[in-house]
Amino acid sequence: MAELVIRHATERLPGGIQPEMHKELSNGSPLKRDIEPTKLYFPVHHSGGGIGRALVTPGDRVEQGTPLIETQSGLIHSASRAGIIEAIEPLPVVHPSNAVSDTVILEVDPSGSVEYLTPLEWPWTVETLVQRALETGILGLGGAGFPSAYKWGAHQVLIVNGAECEPYLTADDMLMRSDPYSIIRGAYFLAKTYAIETVVIGIEDNKPGAIDALSEAIESGAFDARFEIVILPTRYPSGGERQLIWLTRGIEMSDPCPTPSSAPILSLASSSSSRISTSR
Repeated sequence: MAELVIRHATERLPGGIQPEMHKELSNGSPLKRDIEPTKLYFPVHHSGGGIGRALVTPGDRVEQGTPLIETQSGLIHSASRAGIIEAIEPLPVVHPSNAVSDTVILEVDPSGSVEYLTPLEWPWTVETLVQRALETGILGLGGAGFPSAYKWGAHQVLIVNGAECEPYLTADDMLMRSDPYSIIRGAYFLAKTYAIETVVIGIEDNKPGAIDALSEAIESGAFDARFEIVILPTRYPSGGERQLIWLTRGIEMSDPCPTPSSAPILSLASSSSSRISTSR
């Protein structure tokens, strides 16, 4: 039986802003799959994971799951649809930097086959999980696109980022409300793999539905772990990594984060006894 603690954050951000929120524009609409794309674009050098190299050439036939790009950090980006590699050419990336990257252009074939990796069987090892995260191109979704595997080190606490403090975004809120059990199950397996003692979930106080849904998922599941839901004041940028660590744990992060190429496992620490991993 899981142990669940729900509390309000005692720390406050020493700055930040309270923008006008417009989440009501989308947080009442159900999740749905978007239209099927006809072409997909995979930046070789700006997809997350550092500088990359293309593993395919124009004219190649690929199936869903075929590796397309291998990055400097070892992260693999795979085809999310089957099709033909139409070209590899320099294109602007969707980023404020206006950078240009060689880009793999995939023309989608809706009739193509699906080739997924064989599911892992529990229990698995740390090494197996890290390798699978690299093979499947799992990235942080906080904006930097940092490979998740490099955040998974010898930590004591796992922080799940459910703050979503941007004025218009509601994707995280809807996911927490629609499929809370999958989120809790994923956090639980990650914590058990790394022998992490506590799973902390930070959620701003403008998401009561998400708080209730996650609480119910924790209490109804067979999770032999400690969960702590920390309710945060609605204030931007509470969802930033360092801000979230401060609000949920009272630890101020001051050390620069190492890059994937310089650190095989990223350990965010203000001291040797306060090692924390965050996941979004």
